[in-house]
Amino acid sequence: MTVAFSSLEVADLYQMEHFYRVYFHFRRKYTSIDRRSVRLEKGSFQLELTQGDVAHKKGSTQPWVTLEVPDVHQEKHRLETCGLTIQSLGQSPSELEVADPEGNRIRIRRGIDPVADPDIQAVIFDLDGTLIDSEPNYFVAEKKLLEEYGIHDFNLEMKKKYIGRSSRTMLEDFIEAYQIGDSVEVLLNKKNRYYIEIAEQQTTVYPEMKRFLQYLRKEDYPVALASGSSPEILDSILSVTGLQDSFDVVLSSETLQRGKPHPDVFLEAAKQLGIPPEHCLVIEDSQYGVEAAKRAFMYCIAIPYLIDSPLSDHFTMADLLFREGMESFTAEKAYRWLQEKKGAAV
Repeated sequence: MTVAFSSLEVADLYQMEHFYRVYFHFRRKYTSIDRRSVRLEKGSFQLELTQGDVAHKKGSTQPWVTLEVPDVHQEKHRLETCGLTIQSLGQSPSELEVADPEGNRIRIRRGIDPVADPDIQAVIFDLDGTLIDSEPNYFVAEKKLLEEYGIHDFNLEMKKKYIGRSSRTMLEDFIEAYQIGDSVEVLLNKKNRYYIEIAEQQTTVYPEMKRFLQYLRKEDYPVALASGSSPEILDSILSVTGLQDSFDVVLSSETLQRGKPHPDVFLEAAKQLGIPPEHCLVIEDSQYGVEAAKRAFMYCIAIPYLIDSPLSDHFTMADLLFREGMESFTAEKAYRWLQEKKGAAV
């Protein structure tokens, strides 16, 4: 089979991969950390995206990617329904053009459908909302913290946008929004103290996720915990839940400069495990965690904590998505998928 191939140099690798996967249903074929690139495929067409300097492309009107589809009219309708602006080429309706987020032209015309994926050698878990159901406890702690400063309007809807983000990010927003005079460090210490008091009394470990972790330990997979929670909280929670000996590496993003959706915490976890990022699998519950995992060139299993419709399309970047959240997650299915990926790479 003849394989068509195109390549693009892009400014934001994650954003561009997200666009082509969401709107044109590409899937990731493989990645190159050294080249900062991803190879995507759709049928017999392959598209390589490489992060680099794209200033030289500005003003260009030439198509950079040509896609062939069985029915141009049907594809036009589908893309317009997705909200994209479509242009016909010349007088013929049989060829269309659309721009990607960085202005590259995509030509769509009528047409008629590898290097092996890297194997998975290590698994990196998020904690909150993935391994334990901690968000209700955090909400109580955050509400109690704000009430200490005379703020009583914090509710669950306001809490949602911070799920998956670091505590520092949330508290920085609180300080700005409510004109709080204390520093982030002061608020962080108070919040952690409130949370630990609550969590030591009631912390739920998701049973299926614990079983999945046990499968991994039985098969001697290196396992890390990479969380936005503080080191103090991680120590406390692991002790309370009896999971303190379950991880080879335990890492808080608060010890790094940037939290999720930046990939720093996952990259550092891989470094400490001694496993290349492309051979790591991340288990996550938030769109920010999924983004961080894919920006780190890692596999990702996503179990959304918030399953409100519509589900954020960032979750389409996950390699395995449990769309209905933790209620649909099973240790067997996740482990079977992991083994299939391992077999495919042999």
